[in-house]
Amino acid sequence: MAYVIVAPADASRQEIKALKSLIPRLKELGVKLVVGVPKDPAATWLASKLHVPLEQWNALKPFNWGKAKERVIPENPIVPVPGGDSRASFKKRLDATVEKLGRANGAVFVGTVDYWKALLETELKGGRVYEV
Repeated sequence: MAYVIVAPADASRQEIKALKSLIPRLKELGVKLVVGVPKDPAATWLASKLHVPLEQWNALKPFNWGKAKERVIPENPIVPVPGGDSRASFKKRLDATVEKLGRANGAVFVGTVDYWKALLETELKGGRVYEV
């Protein structure tokens, strides 16, 4: 079984400490690994508090809007927004996450609300542990 939690991108110290309430539940679930984007302070903090390894994984990065001020994605899926992602590249990251979630027993994945909404097509809230 794998789990997901929502954490803000570039979380502040206070936002990270708000995750403290999840520690007992994650211990109870027997979490053995924390997976987050590289240099994610929330994932790093959780791994240290749970005393489990941290795996840093680029596939959990949210859609990169680059310089797209209007947040409009080009019609062609392989054309990226200026300085950012294309739909095709983001879909590859989502597909890689689906594959990893299916075989990651005892891991908790830390991502942003936008990332989980794109992957799971539902709104997730912070301060909760979701089983996937």
